[in-house]
Amino acid sequence: QSDKNVIHRFCSHVPPCFVEELSSLEVLKGSTAVFACKVAGSRPLNVTWFRDRKPIKSSQKHTIVDGENTGLRIQDCQMEDVGTYRCVVANEVGSCAGFAAMNVTIFIFCEQSPSFTKTPSPVEGIKGKDASLQCEMYGTAPFQVNWYKDRRPLKESRKYKMVSVGSSATLHVMKLELDDAGVYECMVSNNVGSETCRTTMTLKG
Repeated sequence: QSDKNVIHRFCSHVPPCFVEELSSLEVLKGSTAVFACKVAGSRPLNVTWFRDRKPIKSSQKHTIVDGENTGLRIQDCQMEDVGTYRCVVANEVGSCAGFAAMNVTIFIFCEQSPSFTKTPSPVEGIKGKDASLQCEMYGTAPFQVNWYKDRRPLKESRKYKMVSVGSSATLHVMKLELDDAGVYECMVSNNVGSETCRTTMTLKG
């Protein structure tokens, strides 16, 4: 009878295994990262999280969820959070412990302020004709583009047509007049900074 109880005890206990595996994350600096996985196995399950082999404790920055649907939430991700994360799940099967582990890595991409890869060339326009100024920029989208003439902001109108597509911005000046000659500026901005380029327009004819 004693042997049967021992056999039943071992058969009714199942070592843990991952049903849904962990996945690598790519997160922006300052955002929240969430690791999640689903585990099967006999209860109770003991869950421990590690970053670069160092155990992680629950805190204001780290929230650990135990049980079948285990997870780790990391608030306000910074460069020091980059590393290899491991989830270890264990239970008891008699005198043995079963566990499984998966490794994941966080990559943090910092937002970049805009910079110009192409600036408008000086324009020598012809009175009565149209002229265009074009620039291209690099950085973290979305971009906000503003155009100026002699330091005065320009607005969309019959005179000025402004087109912004992706990382390219164009100002169309319609039916040039003598007053259109001057210094033109393009200012592009995003969440982390701004950049300005300028050129000149002269008229002939």
